[in-house]
Formats: sequence, C-alpha cells, structure tokens
Amino acid sequence: MQIFDMDRDGVLNEDEQIRIFSFIKERMELIANNALKIQMYAAFKSLMREVRHLEANITRWQEHLRERIH
Repeated sequence: MQIFDMDRDGVLNEDEQIRIFSFIKERMELIANNALKIQMYAAFKSLMREVRHLEANITRWQEHLRERIH
C-alpha cells in the first residue's frame, strides 16, 4: 500500500485507488499475453475476460468519483 500512497498520509485517496486497479489490470494483461505466447489459450481467454471486467469496474469507479466532485 505504501507504494501507492503518493502523499504518504496513510490513506489512499481516489486517484491512488484507481492507480492500484490500473496496476493490477496491466499486470493481468501482461500475464495473459505471456499465456498466449506459450499457447495457453484457455488461460488467456479467462484472464482477458477478467481484465475487461476490471476495466469496467475502474470506469464505473471513476464516474462515481466524478459525480462526487461535481
């Protein structure tokens, strides 16, 4: 958590929370692409399904944060 706590206040603000989800999504995509390279198509398909689900959640969370700001 300390890696993502950019302002070092011990609490993750909205931007820092989104940064965590984006980091996880990037890592999942990397693993999925590596699975594809070694011809593990089922693992790739499953991981990419989860990546799309995570992207949708990130988008929803960002929209929720924007609503709170305005």
